Formats: sequence, structure tokens, C-alpha cells
Amino acid sequence: MTEKTVSELYFEHVKELERRADSGDEFATKSLACLALVCEGWRYGDPDPEDGPDDDPSGGEEIIDLSKYRMRMAA
Repeated sequence: MTEKTVSELYFEHVKELERRADSGDEFATKSLACLALVCEGWRYGDPDPEDGPDDDPSGGEEIIDLSKYRMRMAA
């Protein structure tokens, strides 16, 4: 058995968070919101984001779209 890469483990974890969020789990939704903000370059202490997600993805093998969770931190 081969060990999974960090990318594979990250992907599986995010997909599970998405599944839980889609089922109404608010903690999972807020976790995805945190991931979305950090992925977009936001850091703790930065001003609150005001606009929608950037339409220019930076690349990678498969894009995990967390934009629908981005503004859910205050929910």
C-alpha cells in the first residue's frame, strides 16, 4: 500500500467538508470559508473582504471551488 500525498489527503478532506456543508453542517461551512479566505491570500488581521472571488484561478491539477463558502464566516 502506498502512502497518500498531502495533496490527496487535502483534497479528500475538503471534499468531505463540502459534503457535510451541503448537508447543512455550519461548522463545515465555516471551515470551508476559512480555507477559501486563506487560499485567496487573506491573513488574520487583514480587513474584511468586500468583493466576490477572483475569476483568475492560479492553477493546480484540479480546482476546488470554495468561493460559495467565502462570505459565510459571519453566518
